Amino acid sequence: MTQIDFYINPENALQYAARLVRKAYQQNRQMVIVLDADEMKDFDALLWTISDVDFLPHVNLEDSLCAVTPIVLMPSATTYDEAIKFPHYDLLINVSAQFPPQFAAFLRLCEIVRPAHLEAGRARYAFYKKRGYALSNTNAAESEKN
Repeated sequence: MTQIDFYINPENALQYAARLVRKAYQQNRQMVIVLDADEMKDFDALLWTISDVDFLPHVNLEDSLCAVTPIVLMPSATTYDEAIKFPHYDLLINVSAQFPPQFAAFLRLCEIVRPAHLEAGRARYAFYKKRGYALSNTNAAESEKN
């Protein structure tokens, strides 16, 4: 069953997600990141600049190289399309306010819930809890200070 981790109230959701991506990549994880469509370009640029020494290979879901690229970016506008074929099902990181697609097929789901999306985040938490998923919570604002 999918392990689901909630990261609540990050100061900057995209930077927080980029740090999770960097850490997961260093652990040889393959991942899909779901973002609001208008944040795709900013997140792409952030992955190029998050570290002076790390290379974080990433492409969009529609790219022909997504099957061989460990970090795949996906706009949330396609969230409910069950016909989506992901190249891998290791880690799913959701930065959008919507339910992530096919989350139960992934080993782990990280839900990054910014203040503006708290109500939607609570609804997803209740949905997952009702279905018996293992859940954890981290106050991202507090962990960023440490």
